[in-house]
Amino acid sequence: MYAIEQVENSTYLHDLIWTTDEPIAIVFGNEVTGVEQTTIALCDGCIEIPQLGMKHSLNIATAAGVVLWELVSRIIKKKQMSTAKKYLSLIKFSHTIFAMPFAIIGFFWE
Repeated sequence: MYAIEQVENSTYLHDLIWTTDEPIAIVFGNEVTGVEQTTIALCDGCIEIPQLGMKHSLNIATAAGVVLWELVSRIIKKKQMSTAKKYLSLIKFSHTIFAMPFAIIGFFWE
């Protein structure tokens, strides 16, 4: 389980080592306060979306879209295009996605 958060020792999204063969859970925090420290402590690590310029935050919808697309694109690259269509449903949130106040947790697996 990984939190999307800018913290010390976070891993940039594009540097995340994930084989797509293993389940992954992603926690997105509140747009203002982020993921709570108690939740971060339960995670295997934190993933950071690299950003340039002065602004260092994204709203939750944008952050979720960026992260989910990165994960799904890795699955698509691994699979042939004929089987990729079923994985595109992840982007449409029709897979196992739980919405909670101020957080979204997504589970992905092949």
